[in-house]
Amino acid sequence: MTTVTAIFSHLALNVWLGWTILKFIRGNRNTGEWIIASFFIGFFAETLTVSILLYLGLSLGFSILSVYITTLILTVYIWKTKEITKPRFTKFSFKWYEWVLLLFIAEKIVFLSWQLIEVPVYYDDAMMHWAGRARSLFGGVNWFFDPSNEDAFLGFTGYKHYPLGIPIWRALTAQLNGDWNGIIARADCLLFYLSLPVTVWLATWRFSKIRWLASATSFIILTIPFQTWHAASGYADIAVEAYAVAALSALLRKEWLLAGILTAGTCWIKNDGLVLFLPALTVAMILLNFSWSELIRLNIFSKKKLREPMLYFLGLLTLFPWFIFKTVYSLRLSPGKESLVFHSDGLGYIWKYVFMGPTHSIYWIFIFVSILFSLHLMLKDQTGRALIAMLLISFSAVVFVFCFTDAFKWLKNQGTIHRSMLQLYGIAVIVPAYAVWLNLRPNPSGIEKVTRESRNKSKSKRKI
Repeated sequence: MTTVTAIFSHLALNVWLGWTILKFIRGNRNTGEWIIASFFIGFFAETLTVSILLYLGLSLGFSILSVYITTLILTVYIWKTKEITKPRFTKFSFKWYEWVLLLFIAEKIVFLSWQLIEVPVYYDDAMMHWAGRARSLFGGVNWFFDPSNEDAFLGFTGYKHYPLGIPIWRALTAQLNGDWNGIIARADCLLFYLSLPVTVWLATWRFSKIRWLASATSFIILTIPFQTWHAASGYADIAVEAYAVAALSALLRKEWLLAGILTAGTCWIKNDGLVLFLPALTVAMILLNFSWSELIRLNIFSKKKLREPMLYFLGLLTLFPWFIFKTVYSLRLSPGKESLVFHSDGLGYIWKYVFMGPTHSIYWIFIFVSILFSLHLMLKDQTGRALIAMLLISFSAVVFVFCFTDAFKWLKNQGTIHRSMLQLYGIAVIVPAYAVWLNLRPNPSGIEKVTRESRNKSKSKRKI
């Protein structure tokens, strides 16, 4: 029971910290968007700040205490300056299909809770890095920021080049609990997994205002078998996926600064974010800000037009301390010296394992076929173009990594490819949802045509 209390207390602290930060970031958010964005921002801000304080020599306990004393001061400041506004709760009654969705969510909570309690941590990366380094940090054993102590530099186990976001969060949860256990070693996976249907629902509802479409999209992302089993594994892939969806959701709301911060968050969770999502979300941001004609004519360099992109890049700068640290201590993107070599049979393996294999079932076939049927509408729409570009860039990044580098071995033996594709689940499901909405919404050109014909008929009647 104390473990559950510690986990939810830590979650509440993250939401509080994130809410405080969001008070300084402008945006048009409803209550659900406020809460979900607060969690993501709070998680990122807390773990990044604690990593800096640990590097400066503070203890784990004093670091988290310092973060939330500062949060309390900021909250009092907001209160004194009358910046606090009550959340706007609107009357909301559930539709029958939303009750069904809630039942599925409840079933997943029960199933994943059983896994966390009954099944131990047993995957290599989870034991060595995501949980192993967290346990070392919490116990204060074999963890140093001094690279001269090569064995214990950034933890005795795990890869040194991996970001510290999740290990620090798990160590802080253990600090609040007063002890370490296997539930704390994976609890964040459950939190990020449950955030996905909420974030996807809010993102879909934001552009469509169609509740059944938002519920259908959430249902799809919630019930993918591989993801459900993976949610109790202790890996970081679902966290990367969740941050990418949250960043995309902020882009669709045109909250550029918040989107930049959340994009940085994908990179703070795992290096995959640097390759799979940083380029894709950045291109999506550019396409959402500029039309084709503006890009072709380079009509983008006015002060007014560059304001939103600059806010996005300002948000990316929040990860600057980690990049400085990586540069100073020569931490590479991957543990080995990857060489660029084209593996001609790589594409065949991707088709066999990703599109035709049992792990993802028909998910990726469904995604691309549904987009193909609405491609003409998507390419005519500015947001549609941005979503397609984002998905294609992320998918191409996966293909490049596994077909043009030494990571091919992890494709051939299926050791990593499925987890990499899992990270794309969240952003991928929003693309066909937007395509469905384009097919459902009234056709503006058709409306204009009818209006013009009606106007001509009325003129003819007047003449008669």
